[in-house]
Amino acid sequence: MTRKQAGLAVLAAVLAVIGAAGPAWASLTLTMTQQGNDVVVSGGGTANLGGLASSGYGGQGAVMSPSLADVIVGTPSGANQIDIYGNLTGPTSFGPGGGLAASSGSGDTFGILNFEPPLELVVPSGYVSGASLSATSTFANQTFASLGVTPGTYVWT
Repeated sequence: MTRKQAGLAVLAAVLAVIGAAGPAWASLTLTMTQQGNDVVVSGGGTANLGGLASSGYGGQGAVMSPSLADVIVGTPSGANQIDIYGNLTGPTSFGPGGGLAASSGSGDTFGILNFEPPLELVVPSGYVSGASLSATSTFANQTFASLGVTPGTYVWT
């Protein structure tokens, strides 16, 4: 891989949630790119929470912890209210890196959380099934290497 290709490496995280107890589904895509001196995570899509049990709520900001498979996009404020829906299956890491909060971001707060296993889907508090989600988060002065991210495609169901 050339240096130029390495700078354009992408991590794609696809959240495909299918509930065994009902018609739950999600089509959420997160794409991580290295842009100059920064890593930018952006994504969007929709989710149907029918058939999924809530496993909690709280405050969360945009963070990434590759070793735990945590990737939450949106604003970095820890005051973003979220709802958590659980028992996803999929990769429990996307690299060896530890945790880091985003430097900046905007949009809805959503993603994958592995705070207390099992893996869980995070959506904004009060999220209504089928509503559009969209967000971008920037990890300033970071690279895939410094974040400990292993480029690839990761799918959670």
